Amino acid sequence: MWPCKSVPGFLPATYSGVPYPCCCAYPIEPVYMPWCPCCHPPHHESECKEEKHSKCVPMEISADTAAPSKDAQVGGTKKVELTLEYTPDSGATAPTIKVVVTESDGSSEWNLTTVPAGYHVRSEFASVAPGAKITLQVSQCMARLRWFEQLS
Repeated sequence: MWPCKSVPGFLPATYSGVPYPCCCAYPIEPVYMPWCPCCHPPHHESECKEEKHSKCVPMEISADTAAPSKDAQVGGTKKVELTLEYTPDSGATAPTIKVVVTESDGSSEWNLTTVPAGYHVRSEFASVAPGAKITLQVSQCMARLRWFEQLS
């Protein structure tokens, strides 16, 4: 057990390599630490226990011109937030993206009929309950839906 917060992964990206000034003198290398998908703080301090991390499962589906439609079922025990990444094919004249979410109480549809050039991200654009079916359909572009499922 580390005696303080001088734990690998708890340092900012600008860390200089000098031992972290606190109650211990462990030299620690800089580490990139992304946001935790379970508790959301970047440092997992008080709210998130280590065993939670093994219960968060990253999921994604991708569709492109070669395979224009993909679907998946949302699992886990809590609602998930969908993130959509997309980019049009080079030379595309009318790229489109369609996301259909079918839940027990009905379905909803999201359409993007004008896809601007370049890479784009729509974070947390939809909240989806476990058991829902997600369908991603594209034309003349590539798109990827990502989310984290929390188990138990």
